[in-house]
Amino acid sequence: MTASRKILSREALMAARARARLEGRKVVQCHGCFDIVHPGHIRHLRFARSQGDLLLVTITGDAEMRKGEGRPLIPEELRAENLAELDCVDW
Repeated sequence: MTASRKILSREALMAARARARLEGRKVVQCHGCFDIVHPGHIRHLRFARSQGDLLLVTITGDAEMRKGEGRPLIPEELRAENLAELDCVDW
């Protein structure tokens, strides 16, 4: 699946999650800032993906970021694109 198809609106996500549940698939969710993705993030996401059938990654939006002055360094749209490029991320 291409990265752009992994980034879903709330409505599309709710529908996809409902379909997955009907199919008996286990969805694992990870949430975070993911401002600068580092090897620890990758290991964590790969492990999380191994715990289910689908990995949903959600990010803290720019307006809600509480990591200090000048954060986030990367805007939320680009953080979502970065994560969507990872093969272990489904949504």
